[in-house]
Amino acid sequence: MKKIIISSDFETVKVDLNNQKRHFIFIIGLMFEIKNKIKYKVFKLNKINKKNIIKEEEKLIKEYINFLLNINKIYSLNKKTKLYIYFHNLGGFDGIFISNYISKNLEEFYKKKSKIIIRNSRIYKIKINNITFLDSFHIIPMSLNNISNIILKEKKIDFKKINEITIKEINNEIYNKEINNYLYKDVELLYKIINKIFIIINNKFNIELYNHTTISSLAFKIFNDKYNKKDICWNNDFNTYNYIKEAYHGGITNVFKPIGENIYGYDINSLYPSVMKDQYMPVGEPVWEKKPKNIDINKFFGFIRLKIKINQNQYIPPIITKNKNKLILFTGEKIITIFSEELLFALKEKRCEIIEIYSAVKFEKKKIFTEYVDDIYSLRIKSKTKAENLLYKLLLNSLYGRFGMKLDFLHTLILSQKELNILEDNKIKIKSYITNEFNDYVMINIESNENTLSRFIKNDEIDKIIRTPLKKISKIKIAIQISAAITSYSRIKLLKNIYNIGENNIYYCDTDSIFTDKKIDDSLISNELGYFKMEYEKSKCIFLSPKTYIIKNEKEEIKFKGLPLEEKKKLNWNWFKNIYNKINKKKETSFKLNIPIKKNIKDLIISYIENKKYSIYWNFDKREKIFKNNKWIDTKPINLKKK
Repeated sequence: MKKIIISSDFETVKVDLNNQKRHFIFIIGLMFEIKNKIKYKVFKLNKINKKNIIKEEEKLIKEYINFLLNINKIYSLNKKTKLYIYFHNLGGFDGIFISNYISKNLEEFYKKKSKIIIRNSRIYKIKINNITFLDSFHIIPMSLNNISNIILKEKKIDFKKINEITIKEINNEIYNKEINNYLYKDVELLYKIINKIFIIINNKFNIELYNHTTISSLAFKIFNDKYNKKDICWNNDFNTYNYIKEAYHGGITNVFKPIGENIYGYDINSLYPSVMKDQYMPVGEPVWEKKPKNIDINKFFGFIRLKIKINQNQYIPPIITKNKNKLILFTGEKIITIFSEELLFALKEKRCEIIEIYSAVKFEKKKIFTEYVDDIYSLRIKSKTKAENLLYKLLLNSLYGRFGMKLDFLHTLILSQKELNILEDNKIKIKSYITNEFNDYVMINIESNENTLSRFIKNDEIDKIIRTPLKKISKIKIAIQISAAITSYSRIKLLKNIYNIGENNIYYCDTDSIFTDKKIDDSLISNELGYFKMEYEKSKCIFLSPKTYIIKNEKEEIKFKGLPLEEKKKLNWNWFKNIYNKINKKKETSFKLNIPIKKNIKDLIISYIENKKYSIYWNFDKREKIFKNNKWIDTKPINLKKK
């Protein structure tokens, strides 16, 4: 079927409207190819003010969407031609404006069979008739500037003013030219990137990229089509899924010592792919043990629920658990669910003991990813362009998460009152409503979770109303046991290296990286999968909390999760040292930073905070801090005392 790939972008202006500080779209750009010619189209507002900004923005979006809906007629194309429009941040920005416009025109978009898919507070897809809005960030999760630099050896136009543009400046012809140039370059860069990725995926794997909203779903498609030997048990029942889910955790990210000099930083090359290639995975049908207390841990392969005791006299314990919604390495006693190989590793290290086993689910074991990892890694090594190299790297690192995909994500639908009544009569849980002024139509959010799926999996009437057939969702291939095993093996590999280095020499770790005051043997360093590579040598470091630290040698490198780049640039070694010196055991430490953009998926608006400082209270509680003369010098694991 004929298709058109389009890149698009919105630029916004900040407006303080009746004490509500919001972003409004003032210009839209899009690029596409028609009959072998590249077209660039712009929609923009002229002569706007605070009084008319809301109505003018609605007119602008309406003109944009109507153009897309009528593009086949405008350019004399096949009526069945489908449009795939990519934004680089549809999920967290541009898509919210489109969804807001849809919510104000429910009857119109009801007839166009519109739907929105939201997961983890991000919009993944918006569909209106024959047009589909997608997010390229979910394919390549990097800034557009970084991708352009890697793939195209080009950069965005450096126009810092774009983030502070005012209504007065929009109406100024001098700024208009700069804005137009900036927007054109952004749209052009994205268009080039998307088309490069399309060509690579189609040529190498004969797959159409637009059928996949994320890089993990693309990797899964490649694996399932060519490498899956039908060993995996898909779609475990909800009881088994929820049981194994308790053992599915991410990597170990923790501060052990907050400050140090002559520190070495190492990364493990492609940690997840390396364990996928080398380790046995849980395959076949799950079998619940009838007498779990009698199982032989050395021979058992699967998942176990038990009470465990972690020995107290150790600096970095071997097992991770959730405590107050945070993942910690703990000592003491706790009831947990764990992958058998992780338990066996801790037992062999003589760092824990089993108090009582409550239940266990057994699997067969087999190496199922070796061929996939070898082939994709080989393609990466042989890649001739940076675009190919980046894509193959992402395909290697993104596959594992797809097996543990969450069942709960939101479907945003427009329904008639009659359809809404049917759902409510069948006790379908609806998370939120947006109604129009006449209440003839309603926009609702339905969560596809265990409760919802079980209610309508056999109800054709409800299935017809939902339109995104949730029966189809119930058949999505999920195998959480695979993801749980991969992340477990990755923690084992990291901890083995930590114990070999010496746990008291470790300052910080983050999933696949280690910072230590001890140089690792050269025999362990290589560009091959699973080996170390040195990232930093003899550096000064301050680690304030997980994913918030500074490394200083010839240059300063800062990590600060969640902080916008412009704010991060304002920080330096002295700022980190000042915060570190303020940390004491008497009270929490606070500091102030600007957070410029705030999205609101529920109300479908993008607001902003201007010249306002947030007090962020420092409460690092994944380990207990150790103080000397009221100075934070070290940490120790949290002890979960017997209850």
